[in-house]
Amino acid sequence: MNAFDIRKALPHRYPFLMVDAVTLLEENVKCIGIKNITLNEPCYRQVTDEASQADLRYPMSLIIESFAQVGALLCMRSRESIDVDVDNVMLAGSVLGVAVTENAYPGDVLEHHVEIVKELPDTVVIGGAVKARRPGRDELVSIATVESVVIAIRPSKELFG
Repeated sequence: MNAFDIRKALPHRYPFLMVDAVTLLEENVKCIGIKNITLNEPCYRQVTDEASQADLRYPMSLIIESFAQVGALLCMRSRESIDVDVDNVMLAGSVLGVAVTENAYPGDVLEHHVEIVKELPDTVVIGGAVKARRPGRDELVSIATVESVVIAIRPSKELFG
């Protein structure tokens, strides 16, 4: 999926659309989504020229959000009957077992390796790992593992009337 396809699929928009591409998607199984971290991210707006590298750490909360958005794309592709814009809303909640192994920084290209752990009629549990491609390095760097994120699928009419 390219950026155009992702914009059609997810209701998120700037500054909260946090998936740039999907490079692998196996329906009902797994996908890999890409998030490019740049110095133009809103979270770096207040960082001055005197900032240290630690000041440029990308917030883990935003990494988990982009991970969940990749999971939502996997859920949507795996459940063709769901029309998030009209009939249903996806809600991410209950994030468990996040183990951070490394920080992410501008210039990193995050790869969200997301798998479906469990599927119920109105809920999908995803899990996986976040890895980064870094400038000047060939191997992927492990950023975090995520045991589970619960994605609830609820009828829009029940939530919004």
